[in-house]
Amino acid sequence: MIKKVVKEQKLNANWVGEQWPAYNKLVAGPVIAALEQDKPDVIFSVLVGSDLVKFVREARKRGFIKDRIFIFPYLSMPEHYKMIGKEVPKGWLTMGAPYNEQALKKPVLAAFMKRYEAAYHEPIKDYSISGYNGVKVLAAAMTKAGSTDPKKVAAAFDDLRFATPLGEETIRKIDHQATTAFWVGLSDFIDGKPSIRNWTEYNVNDNLPPDAYILKIRNKK
Repeated sequence: MIKKVVKEQKLNANWVGEQWPAYNKLVAGPVIAALEQDKPDVIFSVLVGSDLVKFVREARKRGFIKDRIFIFPYLSMPEHYKMIGKEVPKGWLTMGAPYNEQALKKPVLAAFMKRYEAAYHEPIKDYSISGYNGVKVLAAAMTKAGSTDPKKVAAAFDDLRFATPLGEETIRKIDHQATTAFWVGLSDFIDGKPSIRNWTEYNVNDNLPPDAYILKIRNKK
């Protein structure tokens, strides 16, 4: 998909190499050594969990993080920031909610964060929001269907609207994707804590492929 987007945006990128480590089994040294041989100017990665942590630490140790552009969408998840700690690299393009910035000026989110931290005695995580929203959308679908019958509940997901701490979302009928908000910015430290700066808020619904493309892909399966 990233190659498709780059081509459509006419970015004229020259792909110098690719690495596909097995999930949760990253051996960071050889992967970074291979990348060093490729001499990339830009690195795009969707590593998560311990794989992401190992990559960041090994890249820092080797001096690989200098003089390159890094696009790591999942770096700024609170779960990852907590694991990486003070070794979080600055200036990497990433995606995530900057929860510490007045709860994004969303009163419902601010109240949810306060309740969550009071209950669990730790900062909120992305998976906290995801898990909560998962229960909320299922409850909304059951309510709309007036039933717990799986087929009726599945049908109720079409264009289903439901409230979340980040605002109202809709489950699109065409592909059952949620029209959730997301934030893109640069990794950094704010008040001594890892966060993102210079961020811009977007909505998934405004950044998904056209309906014709989605239907074409779905019909192939």
